[in-house]
This record gives sequence, structure tokens and C-alpha cells, in this order.
Amino acid sequence: MFKQSYSKRILGGRVLGFPHRKRLQDISEACKEYFGLKALDIGCGDLEFDKNIIPNQELFIGIDLNWEGNLLIAKENITQNNWKNTGIVEAKAEHLPFKSNSFNFLLCCETLEHVSDVTTVLHEMCKVTMQDTVLVISVPIEYGPILLLKEFFRYINSFMIYSNSNCRENRTEKYSFTELFYAGILCKTDKVKRVEKAHKGFDNKKILELFMKDFILIKKFNTPFKWAPDVFSYGCIMIFKKGKLPV
Repeated sequence: MFKQSYSKRILGGRVLGFPHRKRLQDISEACKEYFGLKALDIGCGDLEFDKNIIPNQELFIGIDLNWEGNLLIAKENITQNNWKNTGIVEAKAEHLPFKSNSFNFLLCCETLEHVSDVTTVLHEMCKVTMQDTVLVISVPIEYGPILLLKEFFRYINSFMIYSNSNCRENRTEKYSFTELFYAGILCKTDKVKRVEKAHKGFDNKKILELFMKDFILIKKFNTPFKWAPDVFSYGCIMIFKKGKLPV
């Protein structure tokens, strides 16, 4: 059905691809100071977002559900780039098939909004990581004026991708007018019916609150513009360190 990989599609286009290209750049820059580590990327896709990170690590393992055949493309990228330190595993974020204390650098970019149980994923992250592990997370922001803009482009995009009218009419992430008013105008996501494993109803503030129970927040900034507030930002990037603040 798709002629290009997911990463190539979202990164393409002068306007629509800009936020994704900028996010890739921001993630790469955020990871520059972390090198020589044993890294795990949860939701690695085809490894396009890891291409500037992998060469700096001792070991790099990516897991994914192989959506759209992403892992097949990832294998091609590993061969093409001659990454000797890289492996990929088909697995769920809720069930990481690794021993305890296996990694000290963890990435999870644009994945948490698609998992069925974030709390379980957090538990698995804690299990497979060492003390002082650095965690880099990027998640979308789905409230405020940015949500209204996203919904406009999602509506347009649905006509570009799907030729079947039934697919357009039954888009599962479609917001009602009431939901758009509360989330888009009042910035309140509690009135939005959450769609599991999708963007609709996802709240990045709840993710931050949840992760701060087991990780110390080092830095948080938004994308595509670091200086912009949440309501005008496409998403946010958070850097944590495993551990708890001293009492």
C-alpha cells in the first residue's frame, strides 16, 4: 500500500515534514553528550531517527512491532551503514525481552502514545536499565491551538492517503466538536475520550508526572521551537536520569 517507509513519508515535504525533521535534529543534538553506552530504543521503527546516535554507542538495540515492515527496512539500514554494534528485536514495549540492568541509555521517541499501558512500560524500563541510566523521551502535544492545526492537516492527509471513502468517515481518532473545544480552546484533555494506542486524548503532562516517580527530570524542551509554550508546540522532548531526588 505504501511506496515509502513511514520515516521517509513523515520527513518528506517542505511544510508537513518540517516538524518531524526538526524533531529528529533536536533528538540527535540532545543525545550528543551521551556516548559509549549500552542503548535501547523502544519503538525504533526503521532506525532513521537513530542514525546519528548509533555510531556513538557501544551497543545499540532497537525493538519494534514491525509496523509497515519497519524492521525489514531497519535491517537494510544496518547493512547499508555497516553498523556492527546494532541489533533489532520484534517485541512489545510492555514485555521487554532483556535481562535486568542491561542498558544505561534508553530512548523512546513518539512511542508512548501508541502503547496500551504506559505504567507497565515504565516498569519494564526500570527493570532493564541500570542505576543512573539516561532516558530520552519524545511525545506529541495534543491540546491547545496546535491540536486544531494538527486536526486540520490530519483531515487533509486522510484524503491523500486513503482512496476509500469509508476509511475517511471512520477515522478512529476523529474529535467531536465538544472535544475540540475543550482540548483545543480550553486545553483540557479530561473531556476527550482517549483512543488507545493513538494520539487522541494523549496528555504529555501526565507522562511527565508518571515518569518523575522513578526518574529525575534533567531537561525538558519543546519542538519544533524550544522557546515556544506547549500549546504552540508540536511535541516535547524530555531527558531523565534514573534515580530519586534526595529527601
